[in-house]
Amino acid sequence: MTLKVSDDASSYLEINNAITTDSAFAPRIMGVNGAASYGLYIEGAITTDSGAVPAINIDGRTAAGGAIGTRPLVNFTNTARSRHKFNYDGTLYTAAAVKIATTTAPSANCAMRVAGHIERMQIAP
Repeated sequence: MTLKVSDDASSYLEINNAITTDSAFAPRIMGVNGAASYGLYIEGAITTDSGAVPAINIDGRTAAGGAIGTRPLVNFTNTARSRHKFNYDGTLYTAAAVKIATTTAPSANCAMRVAGHIERMQIAP
């Protein structure tokens, strides 16, 4: 499905299948802009800025409603190269292989931790 506006023939919003495997569907929402502007702009507008509920929420779960316990929740990529990946447990991995842990005590392979401050630690190569 493709949505267009009448005054810009080179820009559109498309919903399609992200993979070409037979009998498989991975829904993709793709925004294309023919000018020097956003390809896709996601906005969560709120009328009252109070409370703890976020303006935008991204929720990963199993089809049965259970928690993800193995695979990453979100991966930000640039031409299919991972730049930032959020693991199921809240750990953030960056493109430079720096792991930002959500725990207060660093693990053996943790290059950086964030818990109110930033601390540099050595790790074995």
